[in-house]
Formats: sequence, C-alpha cells, structure tokens
Amino acid sequence: MAEALAEEAVYAACIVPVGDAILMLQRERTLALPSGARGPSESSQCAAHRAVWQTTGINVEVRSYLGHWRGDTAVFACQEYASLARWPNAVTINHNQLIKISPFLLQHNQLNEPDLLVPLRGYFNQATQALSQPLSGME
Repeated sequence: MAEALAEEAVYAACIVPVGDAILMLQRERTLALPSGARGPSESSQCAAHRAVWQTTGINVEVRSYLGHWRGDTAVFACQEYASLARWPNAVTINHNQLIKISPFLLQHNQLNEPDLLVPLRGYFNQATQALSQPLSGME
C-alpha cells in the first residue's frame, strides 16, 4: 500500500537527518526540503535521490517512505554518507545554500511552505527512527 502511494506522487522530497538537525536548502529567504519532480519513467525513490544529488551534490540512500505532503509529494527518509555532522551549519554547494537546522527550532515564516512545519517535525522523527534501524533486505 505505501509503495503504491509513493509511486502515485508527482514530486519526491527527502528528509536528511544530521544528528538533531535536518538538511534544508535556502531558497531566497526561506528554507525548503531537497525535492524534485518525477521524470516520466522514474520511480519516486529515484526522483528523491536525483533531487538531493542535483541540488546538494550529496549522495544519499533513499531508505523508507514516510508519507505524503500536499497529496502530490512523496516524502522519504534518506541516509547521507558525506559526514555532514562535521560540515559547517551553512555551506554553498552547486549554487545552493545548504542549512543544517533543528526542525524544532524552525518557525512557519522560515519555510517556503509554512504549512509543512508540523508534518516536517513528524517526518523528521520518523526518519530518525527508520534510519537507526538496520536494513532488512527489502523495504
């Protein structure tokens, strides 16, 4: 059921936890999750992976489907292997400003989609829990 919902999505986004923070992109004066539109023959997981790679230059492993945002965006827990915990809290890569920030310190007006604040915190908790579990082969 969850896989079917994920594949109906038009867009895909990644929750990339970095300790007690989340990786976000600064777009103009607001923050956004790494996300992108699905290509015509692309799975939601591949779209999520590609979106993170293209916007951040960081390779992630798309681990588990967390839910939907706005009805058209599949949200995934993504594991990073770039040792982001050692990076500064703000860095520019691929012409994008990357920010590490606690989702619990964010305010509505800091997000490019203010209604995402409460779901974002829930997705962060789910992602942190999912990524702490060992891979079980097929997810």
